[in-house]
Amino acid sequence: MKDRKGSRHFLVVVIADKSFNLKSLSLHLGVTSLSFASPRRLDKYLGTIHHYNAIRLLILQLLILVLREYNNY
Repeated sequence: MKDRKGSRHFLVVVIADKSFNLKSLSLHLGVTSLSFASPRRLDKYLGTIHHYNAIRLLILQLLILVLREYNNY
């Protein structure tokens, strides 16, 4: 995820069968809005273009951890 300007980036992990409120998460992180980063941006920061499917699985697993923490607030 990235903020509106693309100057801050966040790795957000969500359980596959759960939903989350993107606006609420934006407020929690202190940014005006969040949007999905492009594959090019993922490659720039994570080196993922050539391993796009593998990183999607990793991101999903990490989203689980973040949302478990987020749901405790």
